[in-house]
Parts: sequence; C-alpha cells; structure tokens
Amino acid sequence: MKLRLLSILLMFGVAPPALDAASFEPRQQVIRRMPQPRASQGMVDLKAVRTTAIPDVIEPLVADLADPSWAVREAATARLRTMAYPDEALMRVLDQWSLTQEQRQRILNIIDYRITSRKRGALGIRMTPNNIDGIVGIVVTDLIDGLPARRVLEVDDVIRRIDGVEIRTNEDLIRHVQQLPPGRRIEVEVLRSLREETPDPEDPADLVLSDSGRRFQVVQVEFALGSYDKLGDDPRVSNPETNRRRQQVRRIREQWAVPVDPVIPSESSTDPRP
Repeated sequence: MKLRLLSILLMFGVAPPALDAASFEPRQQVIRRMPQPRASQGMVDLKAVRTTAIPDVIEPLVADLADPSWAVREAATARLRTMAYPDEALMRVLDQWSLTQEQRQRILNIIDYRITSRKRGALGIRMTPNNIDGIVGIVVTDLIDGLPARRVLEVDDVIRRIDGVEIRTNEDLIRHVQQLPPGRRIEVEVLRSLREETPDPEDPADLVLSDSGRRFQVVQVEFALGSYDKLGDDPRVSNPETNRRRQQVRRIREQWAVPVDPVIPSESSTDPRP
C-alpha cells in the first residue's frame, strides 16, 4: 500500500516521505489467499482444472521457480514451457497452491507461451467464401506447395464440411483447422465441379446441383494436416484462432493474477530479475 501511495505522490510531483527498510516486502513473500472465480470468465473451466491430475514432475519444477538462483528459475521455466502435460495442471497449481509472487507470474507466463505458441495445423490452400448459386462453402482458389491439400484437393473445389462440421466462412475453417496439431488426420467433404462430358456419379446422393443447374460431385477425402509454419504467415497477425488464444490467455490471467504491491529486492541481492 505504501508503494502505491509513493507512486501517486510522484505522479503529482509531491515529495514522498522517507521509507524505512520495513516498508518493503521481502522478495519471496508467499501469497496465501486464493483468488475467487469471477463471473465474467466463462472460458476457464474450473471444474476441469480442479479435477486435472498434476504430474509428479511438476512439483519440484514449481519449487525451483522460487529458488534463490536465477539460473535455476530459468531452467525450470524452460522445462515447464516444453514438457508434455495438460495446461490445466499448471492452472490447478495456480488455483490451489501457495505460491510466491514470482512463481505465480512465471506460471502465468508459461501458460501464455504454451497456448499462444502451440503448433497449428494447416490445409495449404488460399480460399474465399462462396454463397452464390445455392452453393455454400469455401472455394479453393490456390494450392500451396509442400502442404497436403495439393495432393488431394483441386482449385475450385468447394469445402463444405471438415470432420462433419459445416464450414461456411473462412473463419469457420481457420478456427477448426488451426486448433488441431500438425499430423492430425481430418475428413473433408468437398463439392467438385463436373465437366459437361463427365457422366453423373452412380450414387444420386453424390450429385449436387446449383440453382443454375451446374453439377457438382460430393467427394470425401481424408489426410493429415500440415504445419501452419509452412504457410509463411505471421502468427501474431490477427486471425480467428490467434484471437481465441489471446482471449483464453487474458481470461486465465484475470482468473488467477493476484494484485499485490511490487516486490523490490533487497540491496544485498545481486541476482538478476527474470
């Protein structure tokens, strides 16, 4: 509280009173009160968080996040960033364990990194939405080298469903595909235009007519997703999946961030701050 008053006094040009050493909180102050859920945070599934098992390997690494050595704290942070475990395990640590301010902030940053940097799947197409002539879906306008769509799709195919989910807009496709990891197999239903000389498919259910009488054949393809990295797009540029991840991180931070006064290291501390 005194540090907040100090900030306000400096803002208005008022000379602050002298502060003695007791005014400063110790560097490793333990935050013992647990944050309460807030009604606005619908994306954080607290039931799932509180029933997620915390792997045994997590506990010593979380303890290392409060180690006096900056190098030990950094090493633990790096391991927690890249290890395979559900994000909810670290959320449960935030929700139920007593943590120092630095432990809490590092864990929030680790979760942020894991969510925003998680690998995304990609088809490997350029696309535009189609809602004309009674045909609704995503039209493939180009196929990108080195990605799986080039092997199984064709330019002018109309993507109607992925894994049984109806795709009507570019945003629908991006949200579905980029939430999945590279290598995940998906099923795609497309409408493929039939040339005049091509006979109708044997199964009438595989024939779709546009309002103008243009013929399409329903084609089902299955393949493994490629990597979003090969698209050459900047993942920081706004798109539906980027925005979803940012919103998820923001709500996690709101759920478990505890507002406390800044922690100032003692004069004897020579350890670099993270």
